[in-house]
Amino acid sequence: MKRIALVHAGDAFSQEIASGARKWAPFLRFDRFVLDEELPSDTQGDQRLIARIRAARTEVLVVAGYFGEAVRIRRALAEAGWMPSIFFATVGPSLPTWLTEQGVDLKLDREVVDIHHGQ
Repeated sequence: MKRIALVHAGDAFSQEIASGARKWAPFLRFDRFVLDEELPSDTQGDQRLIARIRAARTEVLVVAGYFGEAVRIRRALAEAGWMPSIFFATVGPSLPTWLTEQGVDLKLDREVVDIHHGQ
């Protein structure tokens, strides 16, 4: 998969993760990101961001941020009725509260959480 979008929050932690993703992308044979943007400051811009991610024919979406950003983008994807082949968030899907907090109950999300927690 070569079409990767990177979205990140504006805080130092998230910016550092995004920087590391950019640094390691060539090593992992990802030529470039089809989209590399900071998250909108509020949820009003989320659907426009998801539209840009989708229009870029993104296969892998990387969310560099905290739990709240991961839940926020996952909800926006559900509202848009679209999901890239791979959704990766630095904080979120591996936590037991992932399914209850996002308010979206998808079989794939449940399988990921179950695998991560050995259930």
